[in-house]
Amino acid sequence: KKKQVNHMVSSVEVLLYCVHSLFLSQQPSSHTHLETWKLLPCDAITPCRVLCYHTFSGGKVLCEKAGGALATPRNVAENTALKDIVKRKSEYAFLAINDIQTEGRFVYLDGTPVNYKNWNRGEPNDLDNEDCAILHEDGLWNDIDCARKALIICEI
Repeated sequence: KKKQVNHMVSSVEVLLYCVHSLFLSQQPSSHTHLETWKLLPCDAITPCRVLCYHTFSGGKVLCEKAGGALATPRNVAENTALKDIVKRKSEYAFLAINDIQTEGRFVYLDGTPVNYKNWNRGEPNDLDNEDCAILHEDGLWNDIDCARKALIICEI
């Protein structure tokens, strides 16, 4: 019985760790929706200390299942907030923008043209048919093959 209680305590500690470390959010702001950005575990089987890496389409599905969408900065403040999340993980993350329909015309998931941009020098360059965008830990954007895997940050 004591072993079972210890196991339950460990499970609760792990669950608290997951909630604390994976469901990250920024401070609310009256001008942005930063408080709704979350890092999610990939699925119920994935250990909670492992962050979710997916293709662009896989990330879209993951966020939709969680009741949201891939996060995308629409101004400098949001880009900085996303950069800070990505920087903590020393990675890069997909943004909810692409030029899949029309080469060179990057749009949000709803099809509207991207109004805020923070492309790295020489980007987007469509090298090897790159149609999706990622945000690097320095806050600059790069186009990338949508089939590559990157960190997924959802807006919920």
